Amino acid sequence: MSTRTIALLLAGAGLILSTTACTSGTTTPAAAASVPATEATSPAPATPSRSSDSTGVPGTPTGSAALKANQRLADEGAFPFQAALLNLKATEEGKPASDDRERLSCGGSLLDERHVLSAAHCFYFDSAEAPDPLQDFRVVVGRTTLTSKQGQVRRIARVDLHPKYSVRPQSYDVAVITLDQPVTGIEPVTLVEPGDTSLQRLGSLVTYTGWGSPETHLDDDPLQPTSDRMKQASVPMMAGDACRTAYQKHAYQAAPDLRVSLCTSTTDRIGHCVGDSGGPLFATDAGRVVQLGVVSFAAGCGDPRYPSVYTRLNKGDINAFIRKTAGSGA
Repeated sequence: MSTRTIALLLAGAGLILSTTACTSGTTTPAAAASVPATEATSPAPATPSRSSDSTGVPGTPTGSAALKANQRLADEGAFPFQAALLNLKATEEGKPASDDRERLSCGGSLLDERHVLSAAHCFYFDSAEAPDPLQDFRVVVGRTTLTSKQGQVRRIARVDLHPKYSVRPQSYDVAVITLDQPVTGIEPVTLVEPGDTSLQRLGSLVTYTGWGSPETHLDDDPLQPTSDRMKQASVPMMAGDACRTAYQKHAYQAAPDLRVSLCTSTTDRIGHCVGDSGGPLFATDAGRVVQLGVVSFAAGCGDPRYPSVYTRLNKGDINAFIRKTAGSGA
């Protein structure tokens, strides 16, 4: 079945299937080099009083020291729920990709044994020779180092994009992938409840994982390779108003729609990059990994002028779409 045929079928269901090489909605990526840092945990901020921004999320603690972002390479097996989307038609300098690091298209997260959550823009291609995700993509769950043989490899049986997905401004950027066979022995993420903001207080640290470069680079810097080893980064939640204002100054990247987006600060020059797209933004609560967002876009990678932007998963119609498509209690 061709990509065009799949697109028509999904369009008839109120969906869109197109696909961009998941270069993170991030406009420019950076080199793959490790940046050691402290553990990427989410310490609770000191909390006397709080402000809030127009999104209604509890605000940044006042009278307390700001929590600093940090990142490092992940320990083997630390985040088994992380998925890698591999494009078997990928090329490197005009030649077929030689390993799974070069085949990496996007990230994702295991919702349940048959479903993976990712970004809609990972399936939006404007090329005449676009890959067919059902034929040309593979999903790997449980792998830390891309060039290893770790994890469970599955084919894609179906891709559902949110029916309101928009390219500009990039919004409702979420996709649910149905696998051809179940993933076994791996604990999935817990999807945040609709309307729940308790784990995304402004200024508190949340974590994203993926294989995008851990190097900082400014918007419009040359593209650089992704990382072979998964990284983990803890970054502070940011006020939506400040995030929107930052992108209003950008020449071509539209400002995020705050109704459906979350932002994390890049003040410490840490932010998601090409290869991180579709991956999870999460917090740990009572031993559960609660997914709050999906990596969507940024200008640069850790460019301190431009925050990192994620799809907001506690938004009612996004949350409902994921749960309905996955068919149960994601």
